[in-house]
Amino acid sequence: MDLGTILPDFFECSRDIKPFQCADCPNFQTHYLVNLKHHQRTHHLHCTRCPFKTRRKQDLEDHSTIKHLSDNQIKWLQCTHCPSKFKIRKYLQKHIKWLHTNPEDIQWFHCDKCPSKFKQKIQLRRHVIRTHLHESEIRWFHCKKCTAKFKYNSVLKRHVLVKHLTEAEIQWFQCEQCTARFKEENKLRNHVEMTHLPEDEIPWLRCDQCATKVRNKQTLKRHIIAKHLPDDKIQWYECDQCPQRFKFKKILNKHVKVKHVGETHIECKMCSFKCKDERNLALHLKYCQSDDLKQIKCELCGLGFKNKRCLKYHVTMEHVPDGFVWFECDHCKARFKQKSHLRSHVISKHLPENEIEWFKCKYCRKNFKFKNILNRHLKIHEK
Repeated sequence: MDLGTILPDFFECSRDIKPFQCADCPNFQTHYLVNLKHHQRTHHLHCTRCPFKTRRKQDLEDHSTIKHLSDNQIKWLQCTHCPSKFKIRKYLQKHIKWLHTNPEDIQWFHCDKCPSKFKQKIQLRRHVIRTHLHESEIRWFHCKKCTAKFKYNSVLKRHVLVKHLTEAEIQWFQCEQCTARFKEENKLRNHVEMTHLPEDEIPWLRCDQCATKVRNKQTLKRHIIAKHLPDDKIQWYECDQCPQRFKFKKILNKHVKVKHVGETHIECKMCSFKCKDERNLALHLKYCQSDDLKQIKCELCGLGFKNKRCLKYHVTMEHVPDGFVWFECDHCKARFKQKSHLRSHVISKHLPENEIEWFKCKYCRKNFKFKNILNRHLKIHEK
């Protein structure tokens, strides 16, 4: 029997009372306090040490283990197939599925729009969003502090962490063996493995078809595709402008950019400068965009520059006189307008590794051929 027919006055009265509302869910309302408490207990579990909240008890336990327990407090889960160990069971299961399970024993998730298949349902979902959905069909995650938008909430969170949080708001991950600190735990873990672990203690992932060993599963996956996977099992990325095909989408994009995109891909709106990528345009705009910096005029075209060095560079690159002497490479057919560009080319393409003066990172084991590349890399550690 419907209680509304037995107690009509009570239910009519209860509708006039202001309902209880969840502080975290604006859409949840109830006239019963017990329902509100049950909702909060089952939908909003809060970490007592940081702002993290979740709906699942297991997620809260995993979060506490990963974020707040020290290594000696954790009950590590050991892989029975290799020396790898993990903080939580979910990571161990994923590791075994990725590296120690025979392909024929895996329950694959197949894409219904292409031949791709995946070991996890979430990977299939990401593939569909990244590859097959039209922009109008994607549920975009918008940043509240800028105009950026992302296909995945996890990428949005990382964007906010890297771009918008102040020093005081960031929960830093501090290295216990040096002064380096990181915004993300995986960056700290990589730093420790690259910098502080002895060679024999690094949890190497080994290829089962050759002697190659790598530090992470993505590198191992790329190695297997590049070196061992038969052609008929590779998901090829085909160029739509020529017959070439590639094993990796990144290589296809680079091929299209180099071979099929013209030199006039991006143009400066304030002068005749042209380049292929946004980064070079941004560097150019530092010298071009501000009117109050344009003190020195080019006599050949009238463009203004902030100093003589910028003017000289402009004249060299834009106004090549008759009989101009090019700087030619002795090893190939490349030629350059500036000697420094030739020197960089030789170091990058032709100089043997034992003759290069390497620039070493003080935070990790990486080496670089050019100091400006090292400086750019250091910003990753010093954020």
